Amino acid sequence: MLQIITVGVLIIKDNQILLVKHKAKASHLNNVYGLPAGRVKDGESFEEAAKRELEEETSLVANELKEYPNNEYIADIKRKDGTTKTFSITIFLCNEFSGELKENEETRPEWINLSDVSELELLPNIEKIIRDGRSIINE
Repeated sequence: MLQIITVGVLIIKDNQILLVKHKAKASHLNNVYGLPAGRVKDGESFEEAAKRELEEETSLVANELKEYPNNEYIADIKRKDGTTKTFSITIFLCNEFSGELKENEETRPEWINLSDVSELELLPNIEKIIRDGRSIINE
């Protein structure tokens, strides 16, 4: 099955995680949370795509991204058009960023307490990505 190649950015700060809530113009189902993430464009490195997606979905600029071992996740995700597509996402950790959060037509970025994440409707693998990322951060 064809996989759609995507990248995402994990930012954890002060016991909170930055997630984006998908809105009416997004292809994901409404009100489902995920990481700032998206497709890699032709000619773009994964890191360039991750920085671009972070800025497009949150208005934050990543000053530094860190890739880590076993940071690729695969999931089948239901879309608004009724289809289910297979996505591969490579995650980057971001500890240094600048800017202020701003929503766009597709997503609303929100700082969520880590203790509240399990209460949200999440895209597949998000809780595992958070656990894996936290273990890397705490090394």
